[in-house]
Amino acid sequence: MKHLLGAAGAVAAIVTPLRAELPPQVYDDLRNKAAEVLRIRVDQVDSKPKGFLDRSSYTETVRATVTGVTRTGSGVKEGDSITITYHRPVPAKGWVGPSPPPQLKQGWKYTAYLGRNEGGTFGISARGMSFSKLGD
Repeated sequence: MKHLLGAAGAVAAIVTPLRAELPPQVYDDLRNKAAEVLRIRVDQVDSKPKGFLDRSSYTETVRATVTGVTRTGSGVKEGDSITITYHRPVPAKGWVGPSPPPQLKQGWKYTAYLGRNEGGTFGISARGMSFSKLGD
């Protein structure tokens, strides 16, 4: 019986997909490659769940004002209003994997690592590390 349980555990470990946090240098590389590095103030956050009863992930739509520009590939200027959309998974208890992007808070300021989407909105460029909260 002991060997049977051990074998079942080994099969489960092999079949179960492994997910691990990315090394910090991966996030640094993604940030360095971001087309847009902007300081933003969040004006509005609209968070929509995946489904009526499914709260495993959300689509975030953030309206923000650009308060500073470090790098831009699209010509964004300080004072511009932008819209950022991204998918935000909500990890289950015990989940191990890449950091999910945070839900931004209205009124807070962030450095945002973004890329331009079709249609004029922006998306995240550095996965879960696409936003760094700025001090007030």
